[in-house]
Amino acid sequence: ARQFVVQSESISASFGDMTTKLVAGDIVACYQGWAAMNSFAAAEGSTTVKTNLPTEGSFTFADMYAIPTGADNVDTAHAFMNQLLDPEVNARIAEYLVGAVTVDASVDLLNEETRALYPYEDIAGYLELAPLYNNPPLESDEFVTQKEWTDSWQEIKAGVGA
Repeated sequence: ARQFVVQSESISASFGDMTTKLVAGDIVACYQGWAAMNSFAAAEGSTTVKTNLPTEGSFTFADMYAIPTGADNVDTAHAFMNQLLDPEVNARIAEYLVGAVTVDASVDLLNEETRALYPYEDIAGYLELAPLYNNPPLESDEFVTQKEWTDSWQEIKAGVGA
């Protein structure tokens, strides 16, 4: 974390902060952007902020739904998830969060701006260039663990070594 901070001109702890810095011209590029930043910048009056997937590739993430073990009302949780997966609801959520849909039938229901953020005609190709990765393991002698990852992020946000 220290090396990362020392080599960086600026650290942003949120996508909103990063977008504001891009719009203001305080930074000209960033690592780990998000397609929603295009819309955030447009809301601030800028059309120059564009998220780009490098030809060398990158990574992607996905929000997940889960029901915890021991949940009080599993039937309600299932009903809620079913509602989220309704194509119309899924499209509206994607538009509100400026993200991708998780239901194929939702793609045609998206507004033009949100639809243009992701290449729905070739999601498999997109995921080859920007695959999903697992979270770090809880315990490992070989890899960075979830705790080490989280601790490093806290150091980065705090500007350790800067």
